[in-house]
Amino acid sequence: QGEIYLIRNSKGEIIDDITIAYYSNGGVECELHFKGDHHHRENGPAITHYYENGNKKYDEYLIEGKLHREDGPARIWYREDGSKEFEEYFKNGVRHRIDGPTVTRYYENGNKIYEAYYINGRQHRKNGPAHVHYYENGNIDCVAYFKCGLYHREDGPARIRYCEDGSKDFEEYFKDGER
Repeated sequence: QGEIYLIRNSKGEIIDDITIAYYSNGGVECELHFKGDHHHRENGPAITHYYENGNKKYDEYLIEGKLHREDGPARIWYREDGSKEFEEYFKNGVRHRIDGPTVTRYYENGNKIYEAYYINGRQHRKNGPAHVHYYENGNIDCVAYFKCGLYHREDGPARIRYCEDGSKDFEEYFKDGER
């Protein structure tokens, strides 16, 4: 079951085409916003799905069919209990963020599973690792340094793996993707 709503401006032009689907229990399953043939919404998520219990499953912010958001993550997924599972930042359909991790995924206990930094779709971080993976207890499992999508580090190993107790397991050195 579903309903379609067309929102028009004062000139009668369609500015938002909303489709809402429902679960058999009457709860909202999803809300989909369109502009023409593309998912599109400028002032909120273009796609929102819900669990049958009413909690959000995920939000996706899209402009002209491309994941995009200026002031927060463009894709956010939640667990059925409402806790955040992961978030991703996109600009014009490409993973991108300047001021923090672009992708962050969380354990059920709220600790981070991993975080990754991207600039224009490539793993990259100037002053630190571009990929950090954590054990569930919060200790670091491994780190990787990237420059423009290639393993790279000038002043130390580009890949480091740690044991759960924090001791170093192994390390690898790379420059511009070469060992």
